Amino acid sequence: MKEFTISGFHILEHEKKTGTTIFEIDHFISENEELMEKDGCYVFCIRSGGGITPWYVGKTKRSFKEEIFQDHKKLKYMNALGKVERGSSGFFFVIHPSGKTNASQIDEIETFLIKSCIIKNPNLENDRKTGLDDWYIKGVTQNTGKPSDSENSFKKMIGFD
Repeated sequence: MKEFTISGFHILEHEKKTGTTIFEIDHFISENEELMEKDGCYVFCIRSGGGITPWYVGKTKRSFKEEIFQDHKKLKYMNALGKVERGSSGFFFVIHPSGKTNASQIDEIETFLIKSCIIKNPNLENDRKTGLDDWYIKGVTQNTGKPSDSENSFKKMIGFD
């Protein structure tokens, strides 16, 4: 079983200007040089008011450096930042272990992350894999208000707490 690891929250400095957002990409890459050469999945988030909200989930076909700052992805980050008053933007990375890249496992993790993140933020900027299942477990896989004691116990038992 391959063990993917987590790295983050890595802040991506940005400045909002009328009609656009300027990202400090070169600074981000130089601050995270070793990480940028790895592959796996990533989540673009905005930290604000003590919480972190996911806005876009992606995966690499090559390295993080070659994927996360493509023009169409920067547009998604700008769209997300345009929906909040203020906050720090940044990334969490789910890093593939060393060795031969397993693209199908990366794809499975991306799907899992999108389905998990869209529950927290229905305005996720992803275009693919965003369809919710036609079922849910009340208080566990959908936020349906305050969970009952049974729902909380179940979530804790399966590690969703």
